[in-house]
Amino acid sequence: MEQDYGLMKPRMFGDDVNAWIWGTQFHPSPLGYELYFTNYLRLRQKLYALYIRAGRPYKNTGVGLQVPGLVKAGKFTLGAACDLWDQDMYGTGAAVSLDVKYQFRKGIGLLLKGSWKDDGYLIGQRVDQSVTIFAGVSYQY
Repeated sequence: MEQDYGLMKPRMFGDDVNAWIWGTQFHPSPLGYELYFTNYLRLRQKLYALYIRAGRPYKNTGVGLQVPGLVKAGKFTLGAACDLWDQDMYGTGAAVSLDVKYQFRKGIGLLLKGSWKDDGYLIGQRVDQSVTIFAGVSYQY
């Protein structure tokens, strides 16, 4: 438990350098239900999450890519995400986001996330076109 405060890596097919596993999400949306099929890839020890989604009864298809540790330099970590979709009510759209983490000391850090998106439904986001900025403090034990 002393190593990485007991942090357990998820079980993936492969080794510590390159690995893969999949997962699903199912939830309601303003367009009906939607199903996500996500592939989690660890390539050269960097995590990537690539998803495709489909929903009904209204057309709701999309793809997305998240790289939470795109760049790591000292105490800074930069993550990025991009989403594309085609939806009956909103048409085609996109969203991009960047997040920065700064680790002061072991367990305490600052978080900053900025995102832009088109009109359309994306889980956890406003439906209309928007720019969003989040800031926070993190504590891990």
